[in-house]
Amino acid sequence: MRGLHDSLLKKYDRLETECQAIKSGLKRLEERLSRVEHRLDELVAAQPGSEMSADVRDLKSRVAALQARIDALEGRIDRS
Repeated sequence: MRGLHDSLLKKYDRLETECQAIKSGLKRLEERLSRVEHRLDELVAAQPGSEMSADVRDLKSRVAALQARIDALEGRIDRS
């Protein structure tokens, strides 16, 4: 019985050590992810007039023009 108890205590101790190592590694990963997110936010903020923003503005104006044409066509249909 004592041998079983001792082996269980050893396993528990190893699991506890592994758990602490995993927690420590996870904390380091979270800190690194936080730094990466911060740097990414800085990059995005530094380039507000990026090409993507210009593309989005262009697409919005095209959609508005198409909506105006649709409205005009609907108006012509309603008058017919």
